[in-house]
Amino acid sequence: MQLNPHFLFNTHHAIVGLILEQENDRAIDMVTSLSDLLRAVIANGDAQLIPLREELEFVTKYLHIQQIRFQDRLRIELAIAPDTRDCLFPQFLLQPLVENAMVHGIEQLAGDALVRIEARREGEQLLVEVRDNGRGATKPSATRRPGPAPAEGIGLSNTRARLEKLYDGRAHLEFSQPATGGTVVVVRVPYEGKPAPAQTFATPEPAIV
Repeated sequence: MQLNPHFLFNTHHAIVGLILEQENDRAIDMVTSLSDLLRAVIANGDAQLIPLREELEFVTKYLHIQQIRFQDRLRIELAIAPDTRDCLFPQFLLQPLVENAMVHGIEQLAGDALVRIEARREGEQLLVEVRDNGRGATKPSATRRPGPAPAEGIGLSNTRARLEKLYDGRAHLEFSQPATGGTVVVVRVPYEGKPAPAQTFATPEPAIV
């Protein structure tokens, strides 16, 4: 139920910057998106599991704000299999993984950035993958800002602990940094049906490839 204060600070700073630059339409768009995001945080109360489509709606709100910040630098790809949208998924588990990709991967890039979210069914499991084209395990290059390569930290450790508590060993989180660059995080949970419908909120659509 917590959003990274670093993200909230950056969003506030970006809104002020847009106002000072008289980019009023973009500033209003960002304020509206932030309001939608905060409203979505409380929409499902204390529910532990929600349909994946609702989790994706929340993440889409977050990514829309990031797209306003990064403008043409950030590209988003969603590859969501239709038979996964109503599958149960831990609430607010995906957003920290996407935020981790932004903070430790995308914000280090000096060039174009990509975040890709994929969901598909594999047998009796739901697989959700978050991939970025950030620095990862590769050496610095002319298109990458200097700094340490990202590593698995407390955020991923907490995610593992939550999955263990919810699924008692039936769910897994995989973290890797391919030699070609970028970071890949894969979550595998049991493929389960949806609960009773929950309230959702409309959001402006980001540019999705």
